[in-house]
This record gives sequence, C-alpha cells and structure tokens, in this order.
Amino acid sequence: MAKLITQLLALLILFIPSLSCPHHQKQALLHFKASILNATAYSSNKDMLLFSFKSWNTTSDCCNWERVHCSSRFDSRTVIALYLDNLVELLVLTSTIFTPLFHIRSLTHLDISLNGIEGELPGNGWANLSKLVHLDLRWNNFNGSIPSQLFHLRNLQYLDLKWNSFQGELPGNNWANLSKLVHLDLFGNDFNGSIPSQLFYLRNLQYLDMSRNSFYGILSEEVGSMKIPKEIWNMTKLKWLYLSENNIFGEIPSSILNLKELETLDLSTNKLSMEIPIDIGNLSNITNLDLSNNKLIGTIPSSIQKLTKLQRLNLENNLLIGEIPSSLFNIKDLEYLFLGDNNLTWNNKANIVTKSMLSVLSMNSWSYRRNSILDFYAKDSYNSGLD
Repeated sequence: MAKLITQLLALLILFIPSLSCPHHQKQALLHFKASILNATAYSSNKDMLLFSFKSWNTTSDCCNWERVHCSSRFDSRTVIALYLDNLVELLVLTSTIFTPLFHIRSLTHLDISLNGIEGELPGNGWANLSKLVHLDLRWNNFNGSIPSQLFHLRNLQYLDLKWNSFQGELPGNNWANLSKLVHLDLFGNDFNGSIPSQLFYLRNLQYLDMSRNSFYGILSEEVGSMKIPKEIWNMTKLKWLYLSENNIFGEIPSSILNLKELETLDLSTNKLSMEIPIDIGNLSNITNLDLSNNKLIGTIPSSIQKLTKLQRLNLENNLLIGEIPSSLFNIKDLEYLFLGDNNLTWNNKANIVTKSMLSVLSMNSWSYRRNSILDFYAKDSYNSGLD
C-alpha cells in the first residue's frame, strides 16, 4: 500500500507542472497585448511597454507572466487576476482596448487603473465576468453612464470608479444585485441628480465615497425623490462615508447615529443647515469628523467630548455660535482641530490642562502648529484673536 501511495504522489508531482493556463485565455491576453502595442506604436513609451510585456509570449505559460495570477488548484490553472494598472503614461487609449479580457471568464480580480483610457465603458461583455470580486477602473477618463451589465456582477465586493468622467444620474435600479459590495468609490466624476435609494440597501458596504460630484438633495428622515433617504443610516457596517463637495442641503438627520461602526464622516462643502445632532457623541468609533464649509448653526454639542477616538475635527466655515468647549482639549488622541470662520468665543478664564495630542489648531483666521501645546496656552496674544 505504501508503495502505491508513493507512486501516486510521484505521478501527481509530475502532473502538476504540466498544467498551464487554457489556450483561449492565453490568446485573449496576447490579443490585449497586441492592441496596446498597436495603439502606442509611435509613442516614446513603447520601449517601456515592451519591457512590461516581455514575459508575454507564445512559448511560455501565461500563468508565469508578469501581472497575471492563476488559480492554485491542482486540477486547473485558469487566470483569476490581472494587474494591468499604470501600463502607459501620457497616452490616450480607447475603452475598446480591454475588450479581449471579457473572454477570460474565470477572472475574480481586474485592475486596469491609472491608464488614461477614454470613452464609454463597453456595454457588452461584463456578463462573462460573473466571478468578478474586485474591479478597479480608477484614474482613467471613462465617460458616459455606468453600463447596466455592471450591475449583474453579483459577486462583486470592490468597485472603484474614482477620478473618471462618468456623468448623468446614477441608475435607479439593480443596485440590489450588488449585495456583496464592501467598497464603492465614485469620487471625482460628473454624476448628478439625486442618489438612488436602492444604493442604501447595500448592507455589507463598509466604504462609500461619493465626493466631488454634483449630487443634490436633502439629508432627510423622509424617503423620496431629490432626497438622501434615511436608509443610508441603516448601513450599520459602514466605516467610511464621504459625501463632500456636492449640493446636499437640509439638516443632518439624527438617524446618522445608527452608524456605530463609522470611523470617518465627511459631509464637508455642501449646503447643510440647522444644528449638529445633539447626540453626535454617540458615534464612539469616529476618528475623523469633517462638517466644514456648510451653514450649520447653533453651538458645538457637549456630547462631542464622548468621541474619545477622535483624531481630526473640522467645523470651519459654518455659522456656529457660543463658547468653544474646553472639553475638546481632553480628547487625548485629538491632533487636528479646525474651528475657524464661525462666531465662536473663547473663555479666557478657562483653566485648561490639555490631555490631547493637539498639533494643529485653527480658530477664525488664525492657526497654530506646535511642538508643545503648553507653549501655546502661555501666549496672551492668542486670546485676543478668538472673539
């Protein structure tokens, strides 16, 4: 029996190296390479590209090529990941350049970021990539709308469309198909209109960045057209939420306090008004809170002292009034505090023994960086600049 097992193991060892990526996948990759080289035939970067694709040839196993990763199953060596980021610089490539990749149905990871690819994303072909888990298209120049086929990638967990030129309103339907999505980045595009309510049913989402677009509407408890529905605050796994530099107005709803896992909340540079929620301190995991450049009124809630993990607080350029809470300086991890361009006052008689790690402090038009915050408190000139 032992001899038989030894023989079987020997055969297995001989068999494993003989596996290589499927012929049709190799041909698809060679087609992609040829398309890239043809598009850059007269470019000064061609030599660099040739070097990047040096291992891509007809005689070798594509599983051994640079930027290609294959499955490690003993009975299969299919291509599962392509890292095709930053292939070219200062070139214009059309979006049809990666059409050959749609023939590699086993793909789970596809990264074609930082390539300057322009044009609309192909509408057909995405259905072939049903196993895709990770899709990175950031830092290109894709325009038009997001193709509907993209919303049928039901295994997708990571989608990054940052820094492109996508435009128009986000599709209202089919977001529910992306129920496994953990990371969604739409930063720096030309999307407009209201944010579809279906998006806020992505309950596994941990990272959402929709900053620097032209979304508009009301942060409201009510669900309806032209409003950000309260469902966004039911995404209880959310850790990072960025909605800055849009046209969102209204008050900050108290239902935001349901986001107990939230570490970063950035609602800056919108048109938010009314008061900061009085129980904002219930967001106990917050490290970065940015509500700057809005029209918020009222005082700084005393509960903010409960944000014991806070490292960065920015409330600049609002309409806040009242006294600056001395308790802010007891938040030991606080490093950056921005309170300028409000109508806040400082109690000159406050006896502060700071417990914070504060290194940058900005109040009104005045800011301070220090090696020791104690030096700062000794300066009488500081007191006159706060009123």
